[in-house]
Order: sequence, then structure tokens, then C-alpha cells
Amino acid sequence: MLGDNSYVLRKLHSLTGIIPLGLFIMEHFFINSFLLQGEEEFEGAVNFLHRIPYLWVLELLIAAAFVFHAGYGLYIVFTGKSNVGRYGYVRNWLFLFQRITAVVILVFLIVHVYTLRFSDLEITYAALSQALSSGFMVAILTLGVLATVFHLANGISTFLISWGITIGLRAQRFFGYASLFVFFVLLLVGINIIRLFG
Repeated sequence: MLGDNSYVLRKLHSLTGIIPLGLFIMEHFFINSFLLQGEEEFEGAVNFLHRIPYLWVLELLIAAAFVFHAGYGLYIVFTGKSNVGRYGYVRNWLFLFQRITAVVILVFLIVHVYTLRFSDLEITYAALSQALSSGFMVAILTLGVLATVFHLANGISTFLISWGITIGLRAQRFFGYASLFVFFVLLLVGINIIRLFG
């Protein structure tokens, strides 16, 4: 349907998933991990982040990358064909889960961004802890973290393949395991952040 542009769009889609969106996720986890040092350190890190000069430019770039990545990602979701019923290979299952998590993340991020940027919720430890006092909210956030870290970790692996960085089965297998390691590390960090707000 997109004709000759599809190769370029897929490359841009892959690239925006890693830079800047993947880096933004890492930064997000890093800032929230200041909770390990206490409430004041967390709020200090959040305040520092909000005082970065030209923050609005960075936010605009990240928002533009997200809109493109999500928009083209939805096109891929609804035009791609899963064949796990006929071929139950790991890569086919990863293909399917990448598409499922894309939709989960889109819904999760719309709610997450609205709640933290456009509602009256103040970004303080007390306010976030109060918001996460509900088991339902903890479950939603956990699902969002799980989907996000899977999508990013698997995205790193497919990025390396599609950009010709991992050539050959051996390299792809090695970096497949490396991306699995990234998934578990980020998942543990994300779950620990949720736990620290409890």
C-alpha cells in the first residue's frame, strides 16, 4: 500500500524505536530509580529534569518520534500476518508478541501521559504513591512496564538484524540472548520502581 516508501518507513520506524524512544525509556527508569535513595532524592531528580533548558524541544522531538513510531507501528500491526499456527518458531511468536505489546503500550502511554502531564496529579512521591495505592493501578502499571520492556528488548534484537549489524545465525542468537538479558534487567528495575512507590 505504501509502495516504494515502505523500506524507508520501516527503517525510520525501527530507528525511532531505539533512538530516541528507547533512550527515553532508559532515562525514565533512571530518574525513577532515584527512589532507591529516598523521596527527596527522587523529587530532586524530577525537579532537575523539569529545569533542563529547552526541555520543551526534547519533549516535542520525543512526541513526534512516538507519533510516527506508533502510527506506522499500527499500520504494521494491522497489515502484518502472523503465522504461529503453521510455524511455531520462536521468531514467529516474538513477531506476534511485538505486535500485541505495541497495542498495549499505545493504550498504556495515552493514559500514562495524560495522567502525569495533563491532569491535576502533582509529580511528587506522596501523590504518585497515593495513586499507586490501588491494586488495580499497580496491575495496570505492571502490565505497561512488562509490555514496554519486552517491546524494547525485542526491538533491539530486530533492529540489529534489520540494520545488518548481526549477520548470521550465531550473531543473531547471541544478541537474541543479550536482548533477553536486557528484558529481565529492565523488568526487574521497573518492578522495583513500582514496589518503591508502594
